[in-house]
Amino acid sequence: MNKDMCETIKKRLMGYAASVCILAKERNEIQIGLQILNYPYLDLIKNPIEKGHPEEELPLFQLAHELYANLEQLKDAHISPIYATREQLICLLEAIITLAENDALNSEGNIYIKMLREAGVKVTERVAKRMPHEYFKTSYNYQTEEAFIPENTKLLIADGSLLKEQEDTLEFIRKAYEEWKSKH
Repeated sequence: MNKDMCETIKKRLMGYAASVCILAKERNEIQIGLQILNYPYLDLIKNPIEKGHPEEELPLFQLAHELYANLEQLKDAHISPIYATREQLICLLEAIITLAENDALNSEGNIYIKMLREAGVKVTERVAKRMPHEYFKTSYNYQTEEAFIPENTKLLIADGSLLKEQEDTLEFIRKAYEEWKSKH
C-alpha cells in the first residue's frame, strides 16, 4: 500500500469501516483516525428476511447473505462487528454513524452504537427520519432500478424529502468531521 493511500485511510474510512477498524487495531499495522458508518450492515448472521427488509430489497440481501461466508465465519466480529467483544472495541477510534429510521439495519446500528459507547468509544450519531436503507444513494435510475425501489422511497423522491435528507446527512457528516479534524 502506498503512503498516500495509507494517509487517506488514516483520516477516514467508509463502507466496511467497523470490521476494518477492529482488524487494524488488532493487527497494529495501520492506525485509522476516524470511522464513518452510513446505515452499517453489522450483523450478517441474522437472515435478511428476519430483519424486515422490504420485499423489493430481499433478493440482493438474501444472495449476499448466502454467498458471503458460512455460518461459523459469519459469527466472526471481523465479518459481523455486532458480535465483537468489549475488549475488541476498547480503544477503537471515534465513530460518526448515520442510521435510517425505516431501515431494517437500524436496530443493529443502535446496538453497535451502545456497544461502542460502553467500550468508551466516542460516537456522534444521526438518525435520518422516515428514510429507508440506501437513502444516501446519490441517484436512482428509474429505467434500471424501478422494480427494486420500494413505493415509500418513490414517494420520498417525488416530494423532495429524500434529497433534503441526503443534504442534511452530508452536512451532519461534514460538521462532525470538521470537529474531529480540529481536535486531531
